[in-house]
Amino acid sequence: MNPYMYPGLDHRVSMAFKRTVMMPDEIIEHILEKVCQFYGIPKKVVVSKLRKREVVQARQQYCWIMKEGYNSNATLKRIGSFVGKLDHSTVIHACDTVNDLKDTDKGYRSELSKLLNILNNDEYLIDSLKVLEV
Repeated sequence: MNPYMYPGLDHRVSMAFKRTVMMPDEIIEHILEKVCQFYGIPKKVVVSKLRKREVVQARQQYCWIMKEGYNSNATLKRIGSFVGKLDHSTVIHACDTVNDLKDTDKGYRSELSKLLNILNNDEYLIDSLKVLEV
């Protein structure tokens, strides 16, 4: 919440609001597990430094979901810490890659849409924020 967008809002109030809407680690872990389950890749492989296409794709989609899909208010560093301690710039690159591919590749967009539907219909995540549709 930007105090400049809401005149009269105290900066301490906006910072307190930011802290209260942070997504809990359990939900972040659950989303990572769902992405791993969708691709049939063990979590320890996605978290590793392995650079196989399937693993990188799962990792990139997870980063995109956390940054742009959910309003998780998580920092790029925090998102990267859940998948192999990625640097913030790597998370940005992952999100850019997913955005480019979903805009140009229908098959990729369809696959991402299926993953988002699974997350949107997950009972554990129903109470949290909804994922954006592709």
